[in-house]
This record gives sequence, structure tokens and C-alpha cells, in this order.
Amino acid sequence: MKKATIALLVICTAVFAQQKSTGTFTDSRDKKKYKTVNIGGLTWMAENLSYNAKGSEECPDVTSNLSMDDSKSIRCKKNNSINGVCINVKCITLKEDSDFQNYCEEYRNLTAKEIQDRDKRVKEKCAKEGRRYSNLPNNNVCPAGWHLPNDKEWNILREAIRNSTDEYDFESVSSFRLVDIGSVRCVQGKSSEEAIAEAEKKVAAEKEIAEKAEVEKATGKQFNPKINYGSMTDARDKTTYKTVKIGSQTWMAENLNYNANGSKCYKGKDYYCKKDGRLYDWETAKTACPAGWHLPTKGEWTTLENTVGGSSAAKTKLITASGWLESGSEKPINGTDDFGFSAVSAGSSGLDGKDYSPSAKDSWWWSASEGSSKIGYGYRISNLIGSFSGTRTSLYNVRCVQGEAPKEEEPAAPATAPANNPSKTMYCVSYVTGKPVSCMELKDTQDGKKFCDTQNKSMKMMLGEAKLTETKPSINCSK
Repeated sequence: MKKATIALLVICTAVFAQQKSTGTFTDSRDKKKYKTVNIGGLTWMAENLSYNAKGSEECPDVTSNLSMDDSKSIRCKKNNSINGVCINVKCITLKEDSDFQNYCEEYRNLTAKEIQDRDKRVKEKCAKEGRRYSNLPNNNVCPAGWHLPNDKEWNILREAIRNSTDEYDFESVSSFRLVDIGSVRCVQGKSSEEAIAEAEKKVAAEKEIAEKAEVEKATGKQFNPKINYGSMTDARDKTTYKTVKIGSQTWMAENLNYNANGSKCYKGKDYYCKKDGRLYDWETAKTACPAGWHLPTKGEWTTLENTVGGSSAAKTKLITASGWLESGSEKPINGTDDFGFSAVSAGSSGLDGKDYSPSAKDSWWWSASEGSSKIGYGYRISNLIGSFSGTRTSLYNVRCVQGEAPKEEEPAAPATAPANNPSKTMYCVSYVTGKPVSCMELKDTQDGKKFCDTQNKSMKMMLGEAKLTETKPSINCSK
């Protein structure tokens, strides 16, 4: 018959650390009081169970540590047979049989004093280490309102104490093993399923509280104290924003937080709106700015970038001094915010406000410009800085610029099909953030146009584009 298994905790002798989040519980069956501790949202007994349940052994198996003097019975050689068991004896000569099992070849009977001393040691050991129980997990020896932990609960414990042990008021966790007999630690709750559901709820609530506290602590702290900011008040909801003049432009120095229909907070949580402003789809963003302000065009974003020294300088000079992480890692990125633009790492969302991107690694803002493919243009700050084209239903932040909106740039006209002139040389040039990065020399044929169209579709995935031109670019072109 296959043995039933349960995860058991083997505790090594050590000194308890300073207790944190501990309590006590009294077993109504024998009035024994146990220390308890909350780990990973679960409340555990911080001591092994010692209730004298039916089928329990008096104490942990001392013979496994060769403390044979403390055993009541010893396997020994009797009448030339080593299958017998001797009661209350002291082993003098310990040997192994052909199966490498210990037995006593020579022994003597214990005195009454030795039996008394042994029983005292056993009692002390039991009080410290609890009893051992068999037929686990079918034998639920835990008190009412507590249960034997299942594998998932042991995994929760392992993860919670991965880099620490006694700070959770366990002595020292040496190993976890699967056996059907051993010491028992009980978990509070009628069943594992209820306890885990409650633990997950508790952990989520604690995580939410910590996340909210961290965001609220950072709210309003992004501004550069060396900058003399202006201010404006949105007449629609009386929200006041800091403003800053950069070159010939006056910008809001923080993201718009106007609750336009369809706008959302990052992760749907209000406290992110207070820190980072709201997220808008492109159609909503175009009309979200208050009177006297407007959503910047692609050209106005480029003007801002050029004013602060170009894209290489912008990714440092426009962002806050803290709160950013390097894309692809957790390494902090420190900005200088020299111009008071005070860009915070606010994150974004995918289509229809789903699949939020990490808030600490990117900021994305809409522009009023529209690309040739009927998609919105925007501006992005991260390791890759510059313009991008995004799906209209994605949600990004909004920064407003003071004044009337300039005449919208005409969408780029679709490339006309070249004449079928194999003798004429054309160039398919790929651009990223408006700068040429590669070039392919082609002939003025339909096949050449199709190649460049395919290249353009590939570049869109990298927030770039490819154009077919007669003018030879300033970079080397392959054939």
C-alpha cells in the first residue's frame, strides 16, 4: 500500500530570535499553550504539537541519533537471534547485521535510577520537540480550528523564509521532507483551502497597503527645488498644476489628471492618478487639455527635445532624480531634471486599458499628430527616447502646452509606386527617431518597392519607418 505523505518540518536546536508578529494559542484538549507566528499570511504553530493523541509516540525517535540509552526498547541479540527486542537495557556493544541495521550484541539491564533519569530526559525532550505521529496526513491530530498543512502551504512557508529563518520565530529550518510519520506543525483554519484563500487575501491587502504608502510618499516629491515653477488652475475641476517655461514653450510640469470620460488610473488605483496623472486613449487625449492649453504635436515634442540638447541629453535632463529603473533590469536611473519638466516613470497600458506596463521603467505621452497609418503619435522616455506610433485604444499620459495648437502637420503621403525603370537607382532608407540607421540600394522596380514596403512594416515594430527615395542618404548603402 502506498504510504500517505505530508511535508514535515525538521527543527534544529538554536535560540529564538526577537519575536515579531507572534501570538499564543491554547489547545482546549490538554490546556497546552503554544507560540504562534504569521508567515506568508498563514498563522502557524511556532512549536511542534505535543498532544497525546491516539497512535502518537512518546517523543521524537532518539535512536536515530544513536541516543540508545534513552530508548525503552532496543533491538538486540537473544538466544543467538538478532530479531529480538530487549526492554530497559543499556547497550554495551553495538553492531550491524547483514542489512546494516544496528543491534546490541552485549547489554545489561538498567537500574531503577537509570530508568528514572531516562524517563525524565524523554519527558523534557518531548516538551521541547513535541510528539511524533503516524498515518499522516489521514490522522488529523491538530486541535479544532487548525489543520495539517498541505504541500502548497509548505511552499508558502518556504518562499516566505527563503532568506531568513528564526526571524519568523522558528528555531532553524534545516530541511523539509515527505514522510508518513513525524513531528507536526498545525496551521490555523478549518481547512487548507480556506486558510490559503484567507492568506492570499491577507497578503494582497498587505501588499496593497504597502504599495499605496510608497506611492503616496512619492506624490508631489518629483519637482526640482531649484526651478521656479509657475502654476495654472483647470477651471473644470479646480485642479492646480505646476508649469515651466522651456525655451519658447510653456509646459505643464506634471501629467494631466482631468477625469475625462474613458480615462483611467494606472492599475485602476486612484492614488496613482494623484502621483502620475490619468491615462487616456488617443481620441480622448486630443481634447483633454483645458482651455488655453493643447495636446502637443509631434513637432512640438521635437522642439522640446532639441531645446534641451537632443534625444541623448533629454533622457537625463527631462526625468526626475529618482523613481526610474533601467529597462530590462532593476538598476536605478538617476535624472537631473535640469529644465523642470519633472518626468515621472508613470507606465502605460495596452489595448483598452489592459496589461499595464511597469510604472518604474517608462513614460509615454500622446501627441496630437496622426501618422499615415491612422495611428496616434506620441513621445516616450526610457532607455529609448523619442517618438513612437501607438494604437489609438492604448492608454498613455498627457502633457499640455500653453497656447493655441499649431496647424496640424499633414499626414505623410503614401509613397508612390516607382516606375518600372530597372536602370534607375533608388534607396530604401530605415529611420529610428527620425535618424537614418540603414540603407539598401535598389532599382526603380515594383519588386524594389515591395521590398521597401516590407522593410517599413518591420521598422514599425521598432518604432521606426523605412522610405523609398531617389536621394542618396548620408550613410553607407548596401546593394
